[in-house]
This record gives sequence, C-alpha cells and structure tokens, in this order.
Amino acid sequence: MSRPTSQQLEALVEFLELNSGIAKGLLRTAHAKHDTKRKWDDISINLNALGGAQKTGKGWAKYWADKKCALKKTCAQHAQSMRRTGGGVADDLPTLSPLDQRLIAIMGGVHFASGDSYLAVSPFHPRLVFKFKIHVNEQGSSQHRVQNQRQRTSTQSRLNQDRELFAAIEQQRVEAETVTARALTDIAQNIANFNNSLESMTAAFREGAQTIANALNNIATAIQNK
Repeated sequence: MSRPTSQQLEALVEFLELNSGIAKGLLRTAHAKHDTKRKWDDISINLNALGGAQKTGKGWAKYWADKKCALKKTCAQHAQSMRRTGGGVADDLPTLSPLDQRLIAIMGGVHFASGDSYLAVSPFHPRLVFKFKIHVNEQGSSQHRVQNQRQRTSTQSRLNQDRELFAAIEQQRVEAETVTARALTDIAQNIANFNNSLESMTAAFREGAQTIANALNNIATAIQNK
C-alpha cells in the first residue's frame, strides 16, 4: 500500500507540529541535518508500525516535501482567488482537509505560499484584520494541539514507567514464588529422605534385636544341653 492511512497522516502531522523547524526546512547546519535525519528515521518506525504505507525515514521526508509543495500550490490558488473576489474563495478550488489545515498552520497560515505580506496592505484595511485573525487563530490552534500532544506524551511516558515498574514487581513476585516453590520441594524431598533413613534404621534395629535374641536362645539351649 503506497498511500498513507489516516492514522499515519495523523501521527505525521503531530510529529511535524512538534518539530516545526523540520517541517519548514529551516535546519541547515551539519548537526541539525544529522538530527533531522535521525528524527525522520525514528518517526518512520512509528509510522510503519501503524500499517499502510511503508517508507524509510528518507521516504517519509520526501512524502512531506511533496505534500508541502502541493499545499503551497493550493494556498497560492486560494490567495489568488481571495484577491480576485475581494476576500471570497471560488467554489472550484481544491478543498483543504482538517489535517491539511493543521499542516498549513505549521507553515505559517494559508498565505505562506502567496507571497503576500501583511505590511503590503494598509494597517487599517479590513483584509489585514481578517488575515491577522486567521494567522493568530491558526497559531493558537497549533500551539494548543502541540500542548495537548506534549501532555499526551507526558502522560504516556508516565504510564509506560508505571507499566515497567509493575512488570518489574510482577517479575520479582514470580521469581520469589519460584524460589519458594523450589525450597518447599527441597524440604519435602529432605523429609522423605529422613523418613526413609528412619525406616532403614528401624529395620536395622529390628534385625539386630532378632539376631541378639537368636544368639541368647542358642546360648540358653547350649546350657540346658549340658
């Protein structure tokens, strides 16, 4: 399957929201490039584990680069439509899914590809106010999602730690029960061996007593015969 599933796309968007520098391609130093490659390799493992498209870290990075180009083109079309219609959007333009909108918010809003500058419009122009509200809302929404993701990550980390602790405790309990069972088995075996020894000693005593009794009888018979 070459197309990512909705789960893979959701996970990819969350990764990019937490790594906006990678999403925007702003990390250019050698160390940053190495760290970026490592993060793509790491997220590729998580994405591939969700099923659907199976890609290397480089493959997922290319998928995002292609997706970003497509979004840039769509945003440019929307921006041109808004300029022609005075703020409206033509009906024949491609629609943006909620995930697309989140990705666009990471890149700075729907105008990241239009070449528009907020300063190019009069500061009192109503379109500037409208654009500014969109920009702020998108940034706020993105930050809120990032905060929620960080909270979920923190909660998941604590749950993982608790599970590891419980697993360690359970392992220690099983080991303790195993040691106890072995000790009880050894004790039972020792008791059985002791009983066997007692029975052997009893048999020996009986045999010895019988031998002595026979010897005494023989002596008594010899005396009587004299």
